[in-house]
Amino acid sequence: MTREARRSMILNVLFAGLDTVMATMGVIARFLAGRPEHRRQLREDAKLVPKAIDELMRYHGATATARVITRDCEFKGILFCKDDRVLTQTMFHGQDDRRFPNADRSIFHRKDVRHAAFGQGKHGCIRAVLARLEIRIYIEERLKRIPEFGIAAGELPLIERGMVDSIRRLPLTWLV
Repeated sequence: MTREARRSMILNVLFAGLDTVMATMGVIARFLAGRPEHRRQLREDAKLVPKAIDELMRYHGATATARVITRDCEFKGILFCKDDRVLTQTMFHGQDDRRFPNADRSIFHRKDVRHAAFGQGKHGCIRAVLARLEIRIYIEERLKRIPEFGIAAGELPLIERGMVDSIRRLPLTWLV
């Protein structure tokens, strides 16, 4: 392994997941802000939180996979040229009705919640366990402290799309 490759690997281990976990928390906050029935389910049954995390990541995954085209090719009438970059949202895997009945709905009691948000195989996220823990703590503590919240009337979230979808602005309201 070259010095640059080792450096890159070390930085990946140290910083992997910082922006993706933060982005996922934003996506989850946005979802829960508009879904009082889902917030209620999580408050009433804390054991449901780990499954809910995977279900939310299945449908609302914040990450994308980037690849570089290695040769010119055509797919369904679209020409891809060598060295083009392709960005595929991991959440598309979780929106396939053939694999997930009612894929367009977030169902916290869903039996099969396997998703691609953490990658798979040799491309799997090295910090997936830590990410799930951070997200679980976020959801549990948020709902303990602020059980009822929503998006401020007349306001819209600002979402930035890319390798990691980020909620740049989420105007929330709640009663204290």
